[in-house]
Amino acid sequence: MDQHMQNVLFVPIQPFIWNPTACFMVASGFGLMLLLSFSQAQMQQRPWIWGFLIPVMAWVAYGWYEGEMRRQSINTRIDLLFLAPLLYLVTLVGVGLWISAWMRERR
Repeated sequence: MDQHMQNVLFVPIQPFIWNPTACFMVASGFGLMLLLSFSQAQMQQRPWIWGFLIPVMAWVAYGWYEGEMRRQSINTRIDLLFLAPLLYLVTLVGVGLWISAWMRERR
């Protein structure tokens, strides 16, 4: 794979490579939204809270994984071709669940 193609593929995930702190910051943002929502309602009464919980779990898991990659100094990151789209998809699904449930609740 040439250098230009690698740059195009890894640009969206680049800020998070070997940087578990950035992953945990994203998870903290979703976690804060979860806590703010949870303080207003119970989980059974507000199913859209799961829309925040799913991305929190995904980003925490990815942050842990990046910490392990950094600790082991692994430079070959072919795994990101699979993990980055999966992480973004899980995040979008979580946000989509939140929006969908919130819209149904507002009716």
